[in-house]
Amino acid sequence: MYQDRGLMPSAKLAGMMAAAILSDTVMFKSPTCTPRDIRTAERMARIADVSLDELGHEIFSAAVDNKSAEEVFFTDYKEFHIAGHSLAVSQLTCVDSPSVLKRKDEFLKLMKKTAEEKMFDLVILMLTDVLLENCSFSACRLQDLAACRVTLRGCKLMGVGMAHSLLRDVSFLRYAAMGGSRLKAVLFDGCSLQETDCSEWRWKETAFSDCDLRKSQLLHTSLNGMDLRSCELDGFRLAPQDLKGAIVTPEQAMMLAGFLGVVIR
Repeated sequence: MYQDRGLMPSAKLAGMMAAAILSDTVMFKSPTCTPRDIRTAERMARIADVSLDELGHEIFSAAVDNKSAEEVFFTDYKEFHIAGHSLAVSQLTCVDSPSVLKRKDEFLKLMKKTAEEKMFDLVILMLTDVLLENCSFSACRLQDLAACRVTLRGCKLMGVGMAHSLLRDVSFLRYAAMGGSRLKAVLFDGCSLQETDCSEWRWKETAFSDCDLRKSQLLHTSLNGMDLRSCELDGFRLAPQDLKGAIVTPEQAMMLAGFLGVVIR
């Protein structure tokens, strides 16, 4: 409305609108988030002179900090009656799941009490961490994984195994460790693996679409049959023999020729 009328919101109001967008889109990680949401929030943040990352942390940290288990559990809580069965579902969105999991026994006690008092067949607490930070998934087996608009900050995924998985708009940030991973039927769609260690990958039926692989390390990872034409490859590191069979554009081929010792004049 402000933009349509050529008006500029105050810094205070712009900050409130940025916070509203962050909350509604779950820090841009909701499947319903649009590019317009992101552009608008960024514009409001500039006017308010605030950091979207810090503001988002403050919003979702407030959902848990200094609150009782009852306050947290019943904030986003729904009851269902399906096919003669009664169940309750609570949804908690946070930015620090390890701290929430430390209260696991507290929540389980409350869930058991709720089930007994209301005669529910099932009570569920769904925990959504919009920012996975400093987590270790090394040697984990991630079957049927679906990740959308997730940020993995400072995480370790050494030797991780993924099968029948979809990663869309996932950011590993820089220097993520994924060496020795085993991938089967995995699609990386719009993901950022810039400066990520992807060495010694073993993959089957795996594809990259519109991914950022700049300065990533793919030593001893065969790219035979891998279509990389939609990806950014500048400065990525691999051995010449690993490049055999890769599908690239003519422009990418000129850039990659250096790995083969070819001099183009």
